Amino acid sequence: AKKIDAYLERNVVRYSSQCVTVSTDFANLIGGSEYQKKFTIIPNGYDHMDIADISQNNNSSKFSIAYAGKLNPQQNPLNLWRALKELIENEDFAKNFQLIFIGIIDDNIKAKIIELGLNKYTYFTGYLPHKEAISVLSQSTVLLLINPDTKLNKGIVPGKLFEYLVLKKFIISISSKGSKIEQILNQTNSGKNYSFSDSLKDEILLQYTNWKKKIKINPNLEEITKYSRKNLTAQLAEIMESLV
Repeated sequence: AKKIDAYLERNVVRYSSQCVTVSTDFANLIGGSEYQKKFTIIPNGYDHMDIADISQNNNSSKFSIAYAGKLNPQQNPLNLWRALKELIENEDFAKNFQLIFIGIIDDNIKAKIIELGLNKYTYFTGYLPHKEAISVLSQSTVLLLINPDTKLNKGIVPGKLFEYLVLKKFIISISSKGSKIEQILNQTNSGKNYSFSDSLKDEILLQYTNWKKKIKINPNLEEITKYSRKNLTAQLAEIMESLV
């Protein structure tokens, strides 16, 4: 089946005048070196209307780390659980900390959270309508992004990254070193990327200290705006007009 899919994909590329995909890695995967000139990269983005009526609270009463979306077995960040396990041993951190999951979380991941004693600080909201999910994220201190722990995750850029960016919260990403996510976080000054083997304790402690001191992040808004769907749609329109 994979060979058939690859054959069909290559034929689509071969007979297309222009191809659009969301990252260079996917362009390389689908088109290879032979058809690179046909590809234009237009990433996913955010809709500013999603946050039009959202009140962003940067002075919440809890230091909260929030994750939105499905969390599958391939996304189990053991380094995060270890860091939080150590940090809750500090009484000051423990009384101010909460971990929020919006969406469907794998049962084995839940079991690990319980095993390490993190469950008393953790809230599982289950599925929420999109607007409600954005509202919860907007009230959080740090937003968590976790890619699958696979060889091909460098080019995976989930759409929620761009919603995270426009909320102007510090983002902790767990993905491959040199991933596209890491590039975007650096470009927008919106957070840091770590591998599944990196220690996260110091970063979380730094963000906790900044929260206590009410120090806000200073993202590059000009770079973030490049990912608005309005701007991305304008790029797509230019491509389509060039083919007429």
